Amino acid sequence: MMSGSQNKLTQVLLAISTIAWSSGALADVPDAMTFDDGFTFYETENHQGSEGGRRIDEGWALRGHFRVFGTVPRRSQFHMVIKNGNQTVGETRCEVSYESRNDAAITFFTTNCIDRNQRISVAGRLTVEVHLLDAGTGEEHLLRTHTINVLAATRVRGNGDPDAPLHYVDRNSEVLGTVLHLQPMGSESYMGATGQGQRRCGNCNRVTLVMNAHPDYDHGSISSRTNLRCEVDGRAIEMQDDQITGAQVRMVHVVHSHGRARRQEGEQEQVAFRQFHLTLPLNFDRAITAQVQSRARDPRRRDSRQAYINDHPGRWSCAWRDGTTVLRTWSWTVGTNGRIAPHPETVGGHLTFGPNAFLISTALPSGGSVYDTRLHRESVMQSAFYGWGWSTDAGRAMAAAVADFGAAAPPQP
Repeated sequence: MMSGSQNKLTQVLLAISTIAWSSGALADVPDAMTFDDGFTFYETENHQGSEGGRRIDEGWALRGHFRVFGTVPRRSQFHMVIKNGNQTVGETRCEVSYESRNDAAITFFTTNCIDRNQRISVAGRLTVEVHLLDAGTGEEHLLRTHTINVLAATRVRGNGDPDAPLHYVDRNSEVLGTVLHLQPMGSESYMGATGQGQRRCGNCNRVTLVMNAHPDYDHGSISSRTNLRCEVDGRAIEMQDDQITGAQVRMVHVVHSHGRARRQEGEQEQVAFRQFHLTLPLNFDRAITAQVQSRARDPRRRDSRQAYINDHPGRWSCAWRDGTTVLRTWSWTVGTNGRIAPHPETVGGHLTFGPNAFLISTALPSGGSVYDTRLHRESVMQSAFYGWGWSTDAGRAMAAAVADFGAAAPPQP
């Protein structure tokens, strides 16, 4: 029988082991490869059948989006293993696709890793292991261990009878996963591999941003009224052009219904997690092209309407606004050499992104906004980046500052 001190030690070791596993400490990314944490995305595909004239739930399949910067032999595969505790409930293998980018980077990726014959019947918090099967060496590498929270949308028919539910991946935890991308002229956008978002910029540099949101029913797109106001070390930066443009690139959307499912009677509630790709009214020039590892030339002339990041070293704080109403605030630091300083969460390789891409700090209004109608502090603190989580005081403080707003999810069946 263990003594009290031995029992406490065992509990501590088990806790440490659990933390190490949940934070992905067992990852085995090969040298010269970089897993892109900002590109990862999970979604479900629901399957339904018919019985006695009614739709019935036949389970769901998981689709994964992954990207790795580096090279791997052709016919290599991503291997996605879905677990409920220690039990494997689904597996998917998919060959990698290749992309030669114009920013001196080569990637292999997938945006459709799914087995449509898969039928998973469980929900709740599940583990997803993302492996790489190297076709050249035959070796398998565990790239990431993620946690997803699969929820169910209750549904009824027009007469009030129960309908088959729809399962979806909750994304409350991803609201702070904001990626700033320096896109040199002639290069791909950050989301270029998806075939969505902005295309290659042939004669200009762009500063773009990928953000996650849960907008209300009327703000499923980026309003043309939104603008950017930036300060550096508290000093306002002049921008003649302050307009933000953008588009949705990925989405998780379901509608919960009850009663007779009439929206005008308040008997419907949507869940709509959206990922947007924004173009900011900012710019950069040759001073930081070494950082972005680009062969691209500078534009023929500067755009006098925009602020150049490398001209203003210091702590940047940029408010995304609708008129004068602040929707979000993003911040990052530019060194005296004109280059963007890495976020503490990316120092040491905890969170990793491709060249030109930077995790930046995000602050949300305490009362939410039209683009954030579901804010859930506990999810953000525990499960950001699909459970990869925060490893630094700076990351944990950013998560702790998120205020709860709206219901994390409609009632579960």
